[in-house]
Amino acid sequence: MSTSFQVMHAPVISDIHLDASTRAKITDDRNVLGLHRFVYDHGVFVFACGETTLHTHADYEDIPSDLANCFRWAWGEGFEWIRFDADGDVIASLSVFEED
Repeated sequence: MSTSFQVMHAPVISDIHLDASTRAKITDDRNVLGLHRFVYDHGVFVFACGETTLHTHADYEDIPSDLANCFRWAWGEGFEWIRFDADGDVIASLSVFEED
């Protein structure tokens, strides 16, 4: 008997698409942005909530534009999660920020 499983696909993109302040906010232990995320040694998985959810998010005005742009890119590609990683792919259509 074959069982069907739901499979999640998440792109692994470079964390240089986020400025240093945003990287600190999404990995902060206090989760200051209130996002669904999982922090690991080399980066973070972040749930790219939909546009409606993003705009109704209690801290919407605190969502940095670089992160919101990454969310919008992910939605356009059909992804719900993004894995930001130091060794991830650089996406030509997204801004790149200097590393510290």
